[in-house]
Amino acid sequence: QHLLLLIDDILDVARSEGSALAVATDAVILAPVLERAQRAAATLAGDAGLTLVAEWPAALPRLSGDARRLHQVLLNLLSNAVKFTPVGGCVTLGAAIEQGSLVIRVADTGIGIPPEHHETVFQPFTQLDDAHARHFPGSGLGLYMARSLAEAMGGTLTLEIPAGPGTLAVLRFPPERLLPPEPLPEGSIP
Repeated sequence: QHLLLLIDDILDVARSEGSALAVATDAVILAPVLERAQRAAATLAGDAGLTLVAEWPAALPRLSGDARRLHQVLLNLLSNAVKFTPVGGCVTLGAAIEQGSLVIRVADTGIGIPPEHHETVFQPFTQLDDAHARHFPGSGLGLYMARSLAEAMGGTLTLEIPAGPGTLAVLRFPPERLLPPEPLPEGSIP
């Protein structure tokens, strides 16, 4: 299973470099995508001895994008957060509307990434140093693919300096990528 996922990632890298990375432009209802990512991360966090906090408002707009690819981005970010956070730490998944844009944050209380490496880690097959490669196995494709998919859906993915220890990944989708919330069924009471 792991090898199949790695092969899929490598194929996605090749597609993204050739501008052939396929993403849908559906009206994505965000809550189910966030909840699915939260459930998957809760299992990973629990196994690693971490606390997972998830928070977003009940009413979020829909996103013109690809639910499967958005889930992939969130899982990459959450998996990294879990992987690089020691036992007893915390991983947070949050979403909000800020200045008309959808902002999804994944924060952790882990080892962090020095600001001078915030762009370096988005290169394919990159790990910060040999010590990370020995202690934290992985292909070095997660953040690269997460950013490529975010950009293919019209968003951005950056790392920002967190208020405390750890890493803060910020996924933003501009107002033009957002759609009104799903209409209520006829005859229902809001």
